[in-house]
Amino acid sequence: MDKKTKKILMYIGVGVAVFILYRMMTKKPTSQTVPQETGTSAVITPPEEGTFDALDYAKNQFGVDDIQAEKIVSKANVILNQTESDWYKHTQKRAGEEKREIPQQAIHEAWWHINTPNRMLEYVENEWGLNGEESQEIIEYVEEKIKTNATWVSDIEKQAEEEGTSTEKMFLRASHWQLYLTDNAKYKGSETIG
Repeated sequence: MDKKTKKILMYIGVGVAVFILYRMMTKKPTSQTVPQETGTSAVITPPEEGTFDALDYAKNQFGVDDIQAEKIVSKANVILNQTESDWYKHTQKRAGEEKREIPQQAIHEAWWHINTPNRMLEYVENEWGLNGEESQEIIEYVEEKIKTNATWVSDIEKQAEEEGTSTEKMFLRASHWQLYLTDNAKYKGSETIG
């Protein structure tokens, strides 16, 4: 199976999962309490049950369609259902800093997480002036080569901490180095500044 077919199947699977979660969120619960551990209880309620319309908020804030908004709200509910997690505590802190309600901030946190691939692509394109295909190759190298090597990941995490930058950016820099700047680089001699 080629990469394109795998990606299509993955997107279909994600779409089905989001649809199922959405249907679960929009149905009225049969009991008053749902165990926190399951992660399926809806913290952000549908608009007819409360005043905050999470789907509209996500669509208006990020300019996304209904399907993407549903993914964002689903991820926000995961954050809000884990009140003891570091992610929830970070969301609480950021809500205070940004002067938002916690459910609104959870939607922003969810969008940040979901939009990671786009941010990575944009970073690569801006940092090294590469086109979309070249940028995608940098990202794929991170996923297929670097992240599959535990020693390499550990070294990059240490380097990111020492330099005070994100691990995500350090992964991309290492990938760029391997593809463009090392002695046996695939694109040795192509002009990119690292």
